[in-house]
Amino acid sequence: MDDVEYAPGLSFALHLPPNPAPASSKPLLCWVHGGAWRSESKDDHRQTAARIAHATNCAVALPDYRLSTQHNSLHHPAHAQDVLNFLHFILVPANLPAHLASTYDPSKIYLIGHSCSAHMLASIYLAPAPPLVPVLAPSPALLRATKALLLTEGIYDLDLLLRSFPSYKPWFVANAFGDLPSYAHVNVATFTLRDLSHHLRWLIVHDQNDPLVDTVQSRSFHDHLAALYSAISREENVRLDLDRLTVKGHNEIFAEDAYIELVAQFVANKVA
Repeated sequence: MDDVEYAPGLSFALHLPPNPAPASSKPLLCWVHGGAWRSESKDDHRQTAARIAHATNCAVALPDYRLSTQHNSLHHPAHAQDVLNFLHFILVPANLPAHLASTYDPSKIYLIGHSCSAHMLASIYLAPAPPLVPVLAPSPALLRATKALLLTEGIYDLDLLLRSFPSYKPWFVANAFGDLPSYAHVNVATFTLRDLSHHLRWLIVHDQNDPLVDTVQSRSFHDHLAALYSAISREENVRLDLDRLTVKGHNEIFAEDAYIELVAQFVANKVA
């Protein structure tokens, strides 16, 4: 495991599999942590990354990003912009130390997001519908290189979330997005496909017993994505799984063998 700085004060951990294959045949898995835009770091999830690297025989990158707190004024899209900067960085293996530069194929990027990072990744790979102007700009090279996204226990629609959990607004939503009467402009369950994102495969996963984020988030996002892709006759691009994870927790899913198996199967199926 190595840590690599991708921007001043920000780094990612790269976990290598025990028996790495030639980079030309292996994608890079990018695992982005949750924490309500306000907490957690890559260090909290190194064990999960190591298990995924072992199960998939692929390199796994865990980026840090800046967090919103009561002591700063960091708002969306700053967190997602950090993740986007990381993704652009890893597209160029020459940015890495020499012993890491050949550990993955930069044209095969698979993304794994959890909780708030599901929103961040959706904000990068989808775009708000007009007349709203996109504030995040993934490069054509990144859009082409990214093959699939696996999103678990995701937050997608903040207004819908606050209807279920009103206490979340003072706890983290106002810190991360501003104290606003509505967050419709950042509801990624209304965003549209980018020009070069039609090939992407999405797997939306949710434990029906998650006490912190209810399944209406994943259901609504899945239904919206499915409608987008069905309009271009690509219904197979979007799947919803509400049954695989049953630990009755939020971050607790990472301790489940079922979670590791889910990621490994997702990668194997999409690579095939």
